[in-house]
Formats: sequence, C-alpha cells, structure tokens
Amino acid sequence: MSTWLQLLFQKHKEISYIHKSNFFQLYESNYCKGVRWYDNLFSNSYHHKVHLESDEHLMLPGINENIWINTNRLEDVEKVFRRIVKVNQKPKIVIVIRNQIDMILSRYFQFIKSGGRLDFGLFVDKTISNNNYKTNMFYKYFQVLSVVEKHVGKEQIFLLNLDDYRSKQIETLNNLSDFIGVNLLEHELPSREVNVSLSARGIKLNLLINKLLIIRKKTHTCKARARVPSLMWKIPVKLLEVIDKTLIKNKNKYSLFNPQNISEIKEIFWEDNVLLKKNWGVDYNDHPVFKEHP
Repeated sequence: MSTWLQLLFQKHKEISYIHKSNFFQLYESNYCKGVRWYDNLFSNSYHHKVHLESDEHLMLPGINENIWINTNRLEDVEKVFRRIVKVNQKPKIVIVIRNQIDMILSRYFQFIKSGGRLDFGLFVDKTISNNNYKTNMFYKYFQVLSVVEKHVGKEQIFLLNLDDYRSKQIETLNNLSDFIGVNLLEHELPSREVNVSLSARGIKLNLLINKLLIIRKKTHTCKARARVPSLMWKIPVKLLEVIDKTLIKNKNKYSLFNPQNISEIKEIFWEDNVLLKKNWGVDYNDHPVFKEHP
C-alpha cells in the first residue's frame, strides 16, 4: 500500500513530493545537515499546496544488523517524532497499517526479495518470538500510535487501515483528500498490481534460489552479494514473479504459518488490538486466521 500511495502522491500536481530524504532517519541520516538543508528540498516547489515526504521507514527507523531488516523499537519511533516536530510543530501524519499476520508476511516477502536466506519459521523466531518483537517488529499499533499522538495530537493523524481500505476505497481516498487538503481522486489512480506478493509456493522457490545463489542479502547500504553475476540471480527471480503473478490465483500465503506461530502472534498482540479497536476503531483480533486458532 505504501508503494501505491507513493505513486499517487508523486503524480499529483498540487503535491510537492519527496521520497525518502533520510532526514529523520536514525541510520545513514541527513539530520546533521540541518533544517535549512531539508527546506531546500522543497525550494523549487513552493507553489504546490502540500509538501509531503513519504518514507515507510519513518515507522521502521532502526536496523537489525544480524539479518538486515528495518526495525521499529518503540524508543526509536519516539526519537524520529521528536525530530519531526522540531522541523514542523504541527505536521500531518498519514500512517498505513495492516493486521499483524499480513504485516509479518509482507516483511518476509521483502526479506526474500532482497536475497534473504532464512526459512519462514526461522524468520518468525528471530523477529517475533521470545520478545524479539520488541526490538524488531513492534506491531502493537495502539502503543505506536500513542507515541505519535503524544507528539502531534490525534487530530493530526490519519490512520489508513489497509484491511478496511480494500472494501471502502473511494470513501477512504475522499477522507484522505480532506485530511491533506487536496483532491486525490482528480487524478488517474495507480495500477492496483503494484508490489503484488508471491504465493506460498513462489516464496519457497525464491528462497531456494537465494540459498543456491546468494551469499549476503541486499541491505540499506549494500547490494546483494551473489555467487554468480547479479543478472543470473535477478532474471530467474523476476521470471518467477511474473509466472507466479500470472498463473497462481490462490496465493495460499497463510500456509507458511504453523499453528504455534499464529497462537504466539495472537497472544502477543491481542491486548493491544483490544485497545486499538476501542480507541481507533480498528479490529485486528477479528482476523480469520486468528479465529481459526482460538
């Protein structure tokens, strides 16, 4: 969803759009260059109605240097939003969330796409199990939103629930238009085929290719290291994506989880999801996979 929204913002004539300035980040950051440097990124576009930066890693500001994934410890999110309000005391924040089951799958898909070599079960163990979620995938959304709300105020946050968006696309985009102050529906919407994830079978085949050909996955600063020239890895992976997207309609992604995974994830996030529903109207405890594992 973040990629789709980025394309929508980028093509809008009333939005001055920046993609990942790395100004507010905590690693490889441009923050030391100062506010004037950041302002100058918009210097040629002051006639635009909205100045907007999009970076999904604002909510994933850290790095796990063992498996090279972006992380979102609560204290790191706190640091990022302190920086944001120093630059703009009243920013508007758009946050896209999805249920924890789908979010973990999405993160694993991105991990595999960048050359990751861990089986899904081991990936879940290293990122979620045994309190690892506190330093890797802190998807207790109510707590994260409480940090953001403390800095900017609830009225300055637009929470876009991807699960809800699928059934209320036009209504959601109208509400988002009202929030940021420009009509997003004036423009042709981007293709809905952006960033379509692989099926469970496709993910396993991609993982097999990675295990055979990759020495180290791609990181935020380095390209993937492979045993063969990069094209000999990228071409079969891209071909796999095309075939998977074209031929496999039932992605069957939830089959990657075992019952123990699901029970643990449900237990970790259940209480926070209750608060999320009460305060933000989003119910992730109602996810079909959770219901199958009472």
